[in-house]
Amino acid sequence: MLGRVFYTWTSMQASWGILKKDKEMLIFPLVSGICCLLIAFGTQTTYADRGSIPFDSRIEIFEPNQRAMIAWNGSEEILLLSTDLRASATTKILEG
Repeated sequence: MLGRVFYTWTSMQASWGILKKDKEMLIFPLVSGICCLLIAFGTQTTYADRGSIPFDSRIEIFEPNQRAMIAWNGSEEILLLSTDLRASATTKILEG
């Protein structure tokens, strides 16, 4: 374990020494770091919905909770999804 840490530290020192000697090479870590930050903070959270359409357009339908469970028996994996469905008033809906 300590051998890996020592090897990593030695590699980092060698890399830093190269960057100090050749300043033009510093652009590559900076650009890759900026790209990683843009990807990490530029993505949006994705939500699943049930595709519910109310028959009365004045009624608002929303899903306050979503749940997911993964079952695996060693050879087969099953994804179970569940959502709670609520409405601002009693209504019938078309579910897709």
